[in-house]
Amino acid sequence: MTINLHRVFTIGEDNHIKTMTIFFQVQATLFPSPNFVMEQRFGLNVLEIMTRNPATIRPSNTVREALEVMEELGCHHLPVLSTDEHLIGIVTARDCRLALSLPDVVREYWQEDELAARLPVRSIMTAAPTVTTPDTSVKNAARLMLKDYVSCLPVMREETLVGIITVSDILVAFTKMEQNAEDDSRNPLM
Repeated sequence: MTINLHRVFTIGEDNHIKTMTIFFQVQATLFPSPNFVMEQRFGLNVLEIMTRNPATIRPSNTVREALEVMEELGCHHLPVLSTDEHLIGIVTARDCRLALSLPDVVREYWQEDELAARLPVRSIMTAAPTVTTPDTSVKNAARLMLKDYVSCLPVMREETLVGIITVSDILVAFTKMEQNAEDDSRNPLM
């Protein structure tokens, strides 16, 4: 919003006030612009919204075991760690569903599936997944997910897995910040 202010002064030769017009243009933000709000929102770092110490799985575990862990924890992504605790892949509920040719990842579909009981995670995981670091901005993590067509990023501090960030984490953070921005605009003095 632009506010135009005009001030009229009169300054005489004897330093008394004569007429002079000064024009001021002030940019006033009563409500933050969408770009300002977006920058403020995505000023967060991955560390602030990631899931710390996520559940993991080994490449030798079966798809059924991966699905059981996902169901128990209510998650859809499991980093795959070697016996040396190095990140070697990621397996998703979607990977499992596609490998088993299932319409959905509902327990009734995979619980008795023989293939799920013998198919190792290593055969369906995405090896060498795209990763991020805790100090990466959420905005850049989201861009990386879009660029690489992935729904999660393992979060690494050097060679150590410290967390995972998903599209859902970004959406939850976004909606919370949207609500906070709305609350702040309704109560500017609080």
